[in-house]
Amino acid sequence: MKYTFPVALIVVALILGSAYWVQSSKVSPAPEVTTTPSAEPSPTAGPILVNEPAAPTGYTSAQVSMHSDVSSCWTTIEGKVYDLTLWIKQHPGGSRAILSLCGRDGTESFSRQHGGQARPEKELAAFYIGLAQ
Repeated sequence: MKYTFPVALIVVALILGSAYWVQSSKVSPAPEVTTTPSAEPSPTAGPILVNEPAAPTGYTSAQVSMHSDVSSCWTTIEGKVYDLTLWIKQHPGGSRAILSLCGRDGTESFSRQHGGQARPEKELAAFYIGLAQ
């Protein structure tokens, strides 16, 4: 009977700790951005929004290169463009591995590190935003 309170305290701490761990390990989806297209596209339009839909022909390397740091990290892998911004802090190999891909074609680096592995390819697919030109 004298151990009831300490045991209950430990159980509550384990439950709260587990709930925090589950919540913090979830990848939160990027907020969806909706845009209203104008009748004619403006040649002086502002920068591409992170979640802006790709043009029918895909993203150019110039568009991808504009997203080259921790605040907005896009990469091209095997002709597809991925927004890895949310993955930077969650990557099991550390943020440096992802930051090295930002704003450029990361096909060679990704293939060298993860080529043929199902799990990294499945995780990468969650960040797909469109085709590359």
